[in-house]
Amino acid sequence: MKNKNCKSVKKLTAFQKEAVEDALSNNENSSDDELIDLFVNEFDLTKDQATFWLEKRNHYLTLQDFPLNSRLRKEARENNLVKIDKKLKKLQDLIFEVQTRRTINIEAYDDELPETWKNLLLAINKLEKEVKALVELVDQKNE
Repeated sequence: MKNKNCKSVKKLTAFQKEAVEDALSNNENSSDDELIDLFVNEFDLTKDQATFWLEKRNHYLTLQDFPLNSRLRKEARENNLVKIDKKLKKLQDLIFEVQTRRTINIEAYDDELPETWKNLLLAINKLEKEVKALVELVDQKNE
């Protein structure tokens, strides 16, 4: 299934790259043909682009099992299995914000997040406000 080298395959848009990387990381049960069809039909990739990115599938599936700050993930990055960039740092920052129960400034991450993450973060913020209101109500009744 070896395809063209990187220089001969047209570069993806930011949306396409994010969608393809998400699909490669999260579709371990899909066949290669299903993924190629998804890339071509849903993400508007050419057949050459789809095949090129499909060759990276094992790297993405392997990387998803490593904790964010693990030695294995660092080695994977250093061995260039998967290009990890500023998005990973932004995701780590988001996870830290959720863990420390601070309200998340979604706008600060707007360009880096897929729509499902934005919706999840909005729901977390809303839930946090509702919990605070409930705690205040309970405190008032206990006074």
